[in-house]
Amino acid sequence: MIGALALVMVAFYGALLSISVFLKPLLEEFGCTRAMVSGAMSTATGIAGLFSIVTGRLTDKYGARLLIGLGAFLGGLGYLLMSQVSSLWQLYLYFGVIVGMSMTSCWVPINATVCQRFVEKRVLALGITTSGVNIGQMLLPPLVAYFITGHGWRPGYFILAIVVWIAVIPAMMLLGGKPPQSTGELDSRKSKTDKLEDKVAVQPREGGITEAAKTVPFWMLTVTSFVTAAGFYFIAVHIVAHATDVGIAATLAALVMTFMGGGNIIGKLLVQPIATRIGSRFTILLLFALQALCLFLLMGTTSLLMFLILGAAFGFGSGGTTPIRTSMIVEFFGSRSVGTMMGVIEIAWAIGTILGPILAGYVFDLTRSYDKAFLAGGFLMATGVVATFFLKAPRQSRTSYSQPAKC
Repeated sequence: MIGALALVMVAFYGALLSISVFLKPLLEEFGCTRAMVSGAMSTATGIAGLFSIVTGRLTDKYGARLLIGLGAFLGGLGYLLMSQVSSLWQLYLYFGVIVGMSMTSCWVPINATVCQRFVEKRVLALGITTSGVNIGQMLLPPLVAYFITGHGWRPGYFILAIVVWIAVIPAMMLLGGKPPQSTGELDSRKSKTDKLEDKVAVQPREGGITEAAKTVPFWMLTVTSFVTAAGFYFIAVHIVAHATDVGIAATLAALVMTFMGGGNIIGKLLVQPIATRIGSRFTILLLFALQALCLFLLMGTTSLLMFLILGAAFGFGSGGTTPIRTSMIVEFFGSRSVGTMMGVIEIAWAIGTILGPILAGYVFDLTRSYDKAFLAGGFLMATGVVATFFLKAPRQSRTSYSQPAKC
């Protein structure tokens, strides 16, 4: 099941993030600014995030199978229509709206399903599943870039439609109905959300979104979601175009996405043993600091090797934060309404995906350089560092191992 869900993410996110290699062909097609084309990506990711609260609630009630199937149908349809796009408004409709609606049925339903079905080593299970995002990022953009070099960009979107439709088949066969709900029992191993909490376990509240929204940690998870999204999609949308601006060939520039995806995967797979040793909060703090450093160093970079190194390092930081933040939702608040809570947090993610690419494109259009955008992005990551200091289990939900949990 983990493999099938990861494959869905390979197709959905690999196709979505391939916009980085379509950016310049679309600019030539419509004769518009980078901010205007980037706006289609922001529309897609924004819609995906804003409607995630709906799909999260539906996942809690009915399971993820039907939602994933519907998302695949819409995604394939959107990419098929993109192969025939002829105006800017169609770009926003086909890619921004239709593909955006398909993405709504991917991230929250899949992660909520994993959280509900796995207790022990939940972070690792989430890391493996969400690595599909980065495998797709590594594979599809370079392959599409190679394909459109010889055949043009329109057939490239037709291929993406087929990929999305085929990849969802195993998940539709293996997923059953609504996942079993957690009983609220603690993991057999201690949950180390803070290095200092060696003798304290996090007892999930098993409450709803209303109770969770009254706590500081919930809103700090929301802040870190916004920061991660804004930084990731800024890089994902603009890094290939930036690399070609400084003289790197398009096919080589696309490799930055591959290295970034590889770093992301490694971060997701290594984050559990790292967090076990030094604590989850300190791990996230270091990962945000790493991303900030990468953005600062991208200013003035012209070497392909440096692009690849910084892309991999940024991917490591971005990928490592994801499974920890997602797992914290269940550790702090239980799994009864995990889909709904993920959906609310995804709204912040959506805002980040909207603002990140558009503002970066706007800064470039004003200055003809990405340097100031990288500078602003680095300071944004610094706010994520500050937010991690408040990522502690809500006081009311802590219980000693020596005391039985109240029913």
